[in-house]
Amino acid sequence: MDDKEIIAMYFERNENAIRETMSNYNGRLLRFAMRFLSDERDAEECINDTYARAWNTIPPNRPDNLFAYLAALCRNAALDVIKKNTAQKRSAQLVELTQEMNECIPDNSDIKSVHILLFIFQFINVPTGYWTDSHSIFIC
Repeated sequence: MDDKEIIAMYFERNENAIRETMSNYNGRLLRFAMRFLSDERDAEECINDTYARAWNTIPPNRPDNLFAYLAALCRNAALDVIKKNTAQKRSAQLVELTQEMNECIPDNSDIKSVHILLFIFQFINVPTGYWTDSHSIFIC
């Protein structure tokens, strides 16, 4: 089946359009996704996202070249997977660093928050008696 017929099926909201797209382009899309991703499972997930995005975007879009359109969707899905994977790695590193810092920095929970507030006020030269409940201060 050629691209124009498959695109017409998408416009008719015929679910066979996805089956035809898979039979025509699955292998090429898998190789394309593997250029971005090292894990085959991530690449397969990316291709499934590509088919879902194609289903949701072809009407109203009418691509002239179906594979080029699918490849663009696949690239965007692969970039989303890469962002998700790197965010998880950063999160794991942050937890590890936080645990290390907790071991190195002593716990000063015996200092009252009022004392801390007074030290902050002295540091930024806030006059004594200026603070009331109606004033707020933001420290970056």
